[in-house]
Amino acid sequence: MTNWWEKVNVSAAVAGVIVGVAGIAITLWNQEIRCLINSSGNNCSKNIFCMKNTRIQAGSSESYDSDWKCVKESTTSDWIELGDDNLWKSYLEFKAESHLKSPNTKICAFYSRLSSDSGNTIKENKCSEKSNNYENKIELGDDTGWINQKLAFTISSPKNYQICLELLKQEKRENPNLGRRPSTGWICNSENPDNYIDLGDDFKYYNQVLKFKIIKQ
Repeated sequence: MTNWWEKVNVSAAVAGVIVGVAGIAITLWNQEIRCLINSSGNNCSKNIFCMKNTRIQAGSSESYDSDWKCVKESTTSDWIELGDDNLWKSYLEFKAESHLKSPNTKICAFYSRLSSDSGNTIKENKCSEKSNNYENKIELGDDTGWINQKLAFTISSPKNYQICLELLKQEKRENPNLGRRPSTGWICNSENPDNYIDLGDDFKYYNQVLKFKIIKQ
């Protein structure tokens, strides 16, 4: 027969477990709140934005996928390889993650290119927002003679973010500047596509790589 003291001890043990579980839940909740405020904290492992590039060679099914490159707030992504101007059809995919998945956040890509033959300019823009599960992709041309190619990203967010791009590209082998890989530097935008990086002209560049970051203004 269980005596009164045993019941007290069991009740105390159960209460201790409940308090312990509640304490862990509160700690995790507080950490989540801190990560929403400052996602670059040491204990905040959630990425907030990702990109990847997929290239498909013309006339074949051969493709190259860079895999997803992701960042937290104020961190810099690994380089995304955009490859060489050698008849590839290229797609840049992007998606919001973690607390960027909110109805008030929208990330958009803007790309334009000019036809060297017809003189026509093609402009495209796609957005990562709630209606498409915060993921989208944009086509970066097909290496068939486009010139004056420009790319920009924008971000609209309650946290007043900027999204920044940096590009390196190397001249073709016949160019005397072989070996140089000049950087565009960081090109940043918030809600409006005011600043573009220059992707250059087809048949001119190789070893093209892109990286990005999201910073708070």
